This record gives sequence, C-alpha cells and structure tokens, in this order.
Amino acid sequence: MATAATAGGNTPSQLEAAIPITIHNLSPNLQRPNTRAVHGEVTLVWPYSRVTRSIAFTIAERDPLLRREHGQIRVTFAGACAKPIVDADVASGDEVLLSLDGAEWEAHKVLKRANPSDSFWQLKFTSRVLIQVHSSLLHHGALEVLTRPRSTMQSPSPPR
Repeated sequence: MATAATAGGNTPSQLEAAIPITIHNLSPNLQRPNTRAVHGEVTLVWPYSRVTRSIAFTIAERDPLLRREHGQIRVTFAGACAKPIVDADVASGDEVLLSLDGAEWEAHKVLKRANPSDSFWQLKFTSRVLIQVHSSLLHHGALEVLTRPRSTMQSPSPPR
C-alpha cells in the first residue's frame, strides 16, 4: 500500500540533511546513495501515460555551464510513485530536490546520445520517492511515497 505525506514528520529534514550531488556525478556506483540528493530544474515533462502508468521529466543543473557535459538526467516515476508526482503538477521551470533513496538506475536507453548534456544514466522510482518541488507559483513541500522496505531495492551494474 502506498502512502503519500506532504511537508510533515521528518521528511523535509531528511531531504535537507542529504548530501548534495551534481547531475554530472550521478552513477549507480555511488557510496550510500540513500544519503544523497540532486537539486535541479525541470526542463521537460512527459505527461502521465495510462499505458505505462508513469510520468517522467528531465532535471538539469541550474547553472547552464554545468549542463553542457552530462548535466541533465531523465527521471521516471512509475506505479505507486507516479500519482503523487502527477498530483504535484510538476512543470518546466520548477526546481526540485530529489533524494536518491529508492532510485533504480537504468542505462540511458538511446544507443547514440544525441545530446552531450544527457547523463549516461536514467533514474526510475517505483516504490519510494522523496522529492521537494518549488515552482514560481507555489511551494508543494515534500512528497514521500513508500510501498516496500528498502532492503529489497537493488542497483544494476553499470553498462560495459
């Protein structure tokens, strides 16, 4: 069963206590990824798909100079994690603080990356997501979705 919490309990402090990491340095080989968070700007949003039960967006470094080399990453929210993201109405231009706790790593699906600013990786959240969304119009607070214990989550090995 999924639960969603907004701006309450220890959720915001867990995000604030997370160790920041740049998008360029994201990798499934990170030590203690559950203690890391990435801060970026939403640049592109793929709407919710009823077929795949998912929504996705691209997060880019806020500094355009850092975006040039692997400074943006696609993030997909599926299953129980999709609905709270849809309800938060995330849009281009919003700033997000996204915990890597619960992230599943996928190699970038495009064999030949057309854009050198794309990361080698994509993130996917299906059972747990902790995110804070700030838009120019509204502060959504923190969202947390948890459907299974952390001990069952695994990261794949990097591509060769």
